[in-house]
Amino acid sequence: MIQKALDEIGFSVRADKSAKSQALEGIKKLVESEVIPIQRARMRLRLSTSGGGKEGKLVREKLNEGGLLGEVLEEDFGEEYELVRSPVSRVN
Repeated sequence: MIQKALDEIGFSVRADKSAKSQALEGIKKLVESEVIPIQRARMRLRLSTSGGGKEGKLVREKLNEGGLLGEVLEEDFGEEYELVRSPVSRVN
């Protein structure tokens, strides 16, 4: 699918350029041409601490104070504290 879209916009691979630079250039051209919809993936954050629930509560408070907590998808206060949160759009 991506190869077909790249062919449609006239992008071809060159042996004298690095794969990374060509991939970045190809993605940029695909976004500009709007042949297929491309957007940046929003990553989840998984945090684990060995301090258990007590340490976990401290970490959670710090994330909340900094405005980084976002929507909590999973949280486990067992022997090891674990938190999975959705991405947060943050404006500096």
